[in-house]
Amino acid sequence: MTDPQLALRAEQALIGALLTDPGRIRDPLNGTDFLKHPTHQAVALEIKAASIYPGALDDPARLIDRIATRLDLPGVDADYLHGLARACPEPGGIAIYARMVAEAQVRRTLAAHADRIDVPETGPGQDSGPDHLHRLAQALRRQAELEPDISERSNPAPEPYANTAIAAPIAEPQTLTRAQQEELILADVLQHRGRVAEIEWLSPEVFAPGPRREIYETIITVDSYGEPISELTVEWELDRRRNEARQQDQPEPDRNDPATSATYVASLAVTAVAVGAAVELGSRLFEDSLRISLAAEAAKMLASGAEPAPATEATATVKLQAMPATQPGPIAQSSAPLLAPPPTPAVTDNQPDIRP
Repeated sequence: MTDPQLALRAEQALIGALLTDPGRIRDPLNGTDFLKHPTHQAVALEIKAASIYPGALDDPARLIDRIATRLDLPGVDADYLHGLARACPEPGGIAIYARMVAEAQVRRTLAAHADRIDVPETGPGQDSGPDHLHRLAQALRRQAELEPDISERSNPAPEPYANTAIAAPIAEPQTLTRAQQEELILADVLQHRGRVAEIEWLSPEVFAPGPRREIYETIITVDSYGEPISELTVEWELDRRRNEARQQDQPEPDRNDPATSATYVASLAVTAVAVGAAVELGSRLFEDSLRISLAAEAAKMLASGAEPAPATEATATVKLQAMPATQPGPIAQSSAPLLAPPPTPAVTDNQPDIRP
């Protein structure tokens, strides 16, 4: 399933990017063949038609006026088309929007094939058809049940997307709850590009289990794709993850948690947060998580009756590790003398007789 509102926003972002940089229409992977909304299809065709004339795509403002005049659709005037261009999250991300539009079309196509290849139920003794077709039909039917049409298809001029979410008030830094700290981390990495690279050490497990951890994992996933972190890219990937979980019959999240709201990511995008809050608050959460883990391990040891290693062994280990590699070892003692004593002269009767 693709949220019909998300599918509409992806198409609007694609058209907005093309109106900002019409020359991208020459890219064979521009995604315009998969547009679903009639107005978007018509605008893309007009841009393609203009591309055959030299210089026609060099002036986007003039091209917009030309498209509005030729289409002559209710509400689709030059101001409306300029609004689509301004609402595009990132005009340079046209390849990303094209992928989204293509994904939505693929899912619509799969849903349309569900009834065509489905094997009807048969009576006793009748051939039920190939089993693999039946399983495939069941999978496609699940897609069909979750795949509504694109929103506002009958409206020739659906309003360009604008974030109208209202951010929840944030308490003073000294009184922030754990959930509020997690929210500010998410808001920082969502609003300020490059924050993800600064908190690579922050594991998702530091977040409490639930939707905020899921959103953080989603942000990391989007960043791993090499795509910009934005409200649209995060919501698109989050929608895909949740649909997969739903089809695998995984437990539904707590609907009483505000983080499960459809507008939660939008509210994060407008939450007042200082640049770098993710690093500071992430460090605080990491310390708390580490402290909790150590306390849990200590409790396990006490419950199992295990005792810590003797201090003498630990001290010996530390001293051994601290010993420099170049320090000589003790000199072995030898029983052999280093120098032999001089011989003792022997006294005999043949000594000379010395007289005074």
